[in-house]
Amino acid sequence: MPLLRIEDITDGMVSKPFTTDDGSGRLKVLAPGTKLSHEQIRKIPIGNRAALIDKGFITVVPKRVADATSSGSGRFVVPLGFGYYDVVEGRKLNTSPVDRAKAHELAGLPPPEAKAPKARKAR
Repeated sequence: MPLLRIEDITDGMVSKPFTTDDGSGRLKVLAPGTKLSHEQIRKIPIGNRAALIDKGFITVVPKRVADATSSGSGRFVVPLGFGYYDVVEGRKLNTSPVDRAKAHELAGLPPPEAKAPKARKAR
């Protein structure tokens, strides 16, 4: 997983047990399944946080996934940027990124509204 900035992370969960400082100087073991808030993840030093995420000790939820559009059926439209989207239902449903209309179709959402072109100012 590419390195995420702390601003791009909503929360996370411990996947593998590891030891950390609890803030008072004592060591504490975090067990798998322990939920971590954004603030708890933020308090982990950057180098340690990056290593824990990279090695799979912490699984984080990026904001773009949390901000995804849901159809109520458990399918989410996740924006990838540059007009491309993924559709997720526990796993990615599309094999390659799709455009917005196709993503809404796969997710069972109504078609997106077409944006009217902006009017140019007369000179």
